Amino acid sequence: MKNIVSRFLFLMVLLISVFFSLTNKTIVFATTQSNGSTGNYSFVVTSDPQFPWTDKTDNGISESESEKKSRSLQLIRNQYNSINNYTNSTRNTRMTIINGDITAYGHSDEWTTMKQEMQRLNTRVTFGLGNHDIENNFGGTWMNQAWERSYKNMYDTLGSVPNILGSHAWREDYFLTTKFAGSLSYSFRLGNFRVIQAQNYPTMNLHTSGLLKYSLTGGVNWIQNQLEQAHRNNEPVLLNVHKPDSWSNNIPGYFRQMMEKYYDNGTLKAVFVGHHHKNLGKHASTTNFGKVPIYFSGSASQQTYLINEVRNNALFIYSVQQNNWSNKKLVDIISIDKKSTPEYNGAVVTLQSIIDPAVVVDWSQDVNAPSAIITYRAKWVNNQRWIMEKVDNTQNTYIFKSVQNPLIRLAESTQTANSNALTEASTVTNTRSHWELILVDSHPNGLVVTLRNRLSQKFLDIPNAELTAGTRLITYRHKNVTNQKFILNIQ
Repeated sequence: MKNIVSRFLFLMVLLISVFFSLTNKTIVFATTQSNGSTGNYSFVVTSDPQFPWTDKTDNGISESESEKKSRSLQLIRNQYNSINNYTNSTRNTRMTIINGDITAYGHSDEWTTMKQEMQRLNTRVTFGLGNHDIENNFGGTWMNQAWERSYKNMYDTLGSVPNILGSHAWREDYFLTTKFAGSLSYSFRLGNFRVIQAQNYPTMNLHTSGLLKYSLTGGVNWIQNQLEQAHRNNEPVLLNVHKPDSWSNNIPGYFRQMMEKYYDNGTLKAVFVGHHHKNLGKHASTTNFGKVPIYFSGSASQQTYLINEVRNNALFIYSVQQNNWSNKKLVDIISIDKKSTPEYNGAVVTLQSIIDPAVVVDWSQDVNAPSAIITYRAKWVNNQRWIMEKVDNTQNTYIFKSVQNPLIRLAESTQTANSNALTEASTVTNTRSHWELILVDSHPNGLVVTLRNRLSQKFLDIPNAELTAGTRLITYRHKNVTNQKFILNIQ
């Protein structure tokens, strides 16, 4: 009798368990929010450690498996040591983002190695998956183990993403089976920004079967919801995508239109991509991103990555080559305000010296030198104020018209002093009055620029940094000195 009762109770427990298993769907990583502090800070974006992979692999040069693993590991460590040296020097670097291709094929030993190597970084680390982690290996190993391993590793990592705002991943438990699903996209707070990690690319759609099922679904709608939330909250967005091109399941034009919409309304500030190991810095990829510029973050094999510094309400993007962060090169400056890129057409500005912003570029109108362009203390009068007019079909080039008399333009003169061309207030309409705007820094009063004359290719210059009232401005070859740097102070 006891055995019958025991069996009956066991059967009832089993049936109840089956009932709940069949009806239970667990969504993990529900949206949470943590306010990241702003101020001055930096973060690093790199990609494609792709262990084991080397510069020789990039160039199709064969090497033994042991040599490839050894050299790949050294290249990764060299890059991560460089990043650590940078972060030690600044002490305000908040994160290192590794934008895809963590491994070469998703094998167990590759993931084990990379998890150890990522721990060498002395900042918080977030990462995404690339085509070598979760695309090229689909169907390439027994029971799709490499592909599923990459999916599960990313899924498990979502719970430890710092300042996570949301994720597109969930778990469904059924009788005898469990399913992990979603695009694996996630977002988190980084200082001013909402950062969206879209993994390899957001239109992927791959699925496995078995007692443990994995379903990689498209994330376009989830990304759009994130962008819309950010737009409503007036939050600037950075988007990480590993592979910028050659997407499958892509509705022509849909994603591009979405990117351009949120770029034009000032929400989307930058898109970081990897995949192409030898690409670094600002590029265009019109098929999927349209007018939105993308920034390649290099690779461990090519000893390249990006440093991003936030100050004075602007994002400064620098490229690093040969892992030499101290020789970083400015790639772009992006305003964090609503405008995605500075647009000055029609703006009224003063040109303030970076040496002393109280000194401005002035049309003297002195009886002895009525056309002279000089330095003078700022009085906010019309002969110190300039209307900027964009030159058609010429990149970043403007005419500076005097507010005092819009027929008068800031121009390079045909007159010289000490063999240097003077500047003048002139009615000329040719390239002597065309100035290329080159962003170099930011200041609380506005963005810092140099002005290169389109005719001579020389730069507007305060000779010898002499700020005494009445010093005549000249054009001079580029020297990267403060007397060639001016603050565009919008009136």
